[in-house]
Amino acid sequence: MVRQIPILGILLIVNGVLIGLMGILVIALGPFLYYVEKSSHKTMHPEKQTENMIFIAVLASMGALILVIAMLHVIAGFKCRRYRGRVFALVTVFTNILLLPTSCSVTSIGMLVYGLIVLFNNESIRAFEMGARGDTPEQIQQAFAPAPHYVGRERPWGGDYERWR
Repeated sequence: MVRQIPILGILLIVNGVLIGLMGILVIALGPFLYYVEKSSHKTMHPEKQTENMIFIAVLASMGALILVIAMLHVIAGFKCRRYRGRVFALVTVFTNILLLPTSCSVTSIGMLVYGLIVLFNNESIRAFEMGARGDTPEQIQQAFAPAPHYVGRERPWGGDYERWR
């Protein structure tokens, strides 16, 4: 499971970039809709203008929240690639719950489930502890490397390969 942590980091970065694009689109949507309504050459009642400004403010605040979540994903992804910041990555993975009502709900659910499986694994916890001590990612992966497979004719217990075929 330790080898999954850098993969989780890459997926967090990619998901963060996609969420960031959606946040930018949500922020731009409010002024765009206001401009489209204003250019229709209708006289706008003051109540309608107030509603439009509230709508723009709501979209801007939602977009800003989505951009913050996107930045958290990117930062957590870079930290995970170096086996650091497990708690920060967990907090970031749990922020995917806030994205469920948006169009990113499918990737958010996937990142939530996959992130929790990887980050709550005992080997992953030990790998993050090694990263906090200052071990390099290569050292951490070597510490959790599977046993070597014996290829060829030599066997560790001796004996001839041809005899056992």
